[in-house]
Amino acid sequence: MKKQKVECTVKSCAYWMYVNRCTAAEINISNKDLNIAPKNNSETECKSFMEKKGLSNILNSVENKNWFGFAEELLGAEERLNPNISCTVETCKYWGKGNICNSELIKMTSNNNIPLKVCCETYKNNRIYL
Repeated sequence: MKKQKVECTVKSCAYWMYVNRCTAAEINISNKDLNIAPKNNSETECKSFMEKKGLSNILNSVENKNWFGFAEELLGAEERLNPNISCTVETCKYWGKGNICNSELIKMTSNNNIPLKVCCETYKNNRIYL
């Protein structure tokens, strides 16, 4: 698989960076409600989202920052801000065994324009519901 790219439009996230990049070292995508299989992207959730508000949230985000990639991105080096992706949404056509995502581009966005709820816009249902 080619190198994956994460595009995130959630400016209220502590990991968001200009040009919609994600500075997290790892992002975890799962079902919004762990007991219900998602049928659309609004039922998925980025569990790595951390609100960019207050000193404590910013300090808590430090341990999951991709500092090396962040520095290279600022210096104009090769794009290195590509988080490791863990996805447990088995109803997505891009989901793979071992909780990997097989999409080359993962788009994260606000869930129904609610800034504190982030979903995976790339999600495509692989199941048929009656």
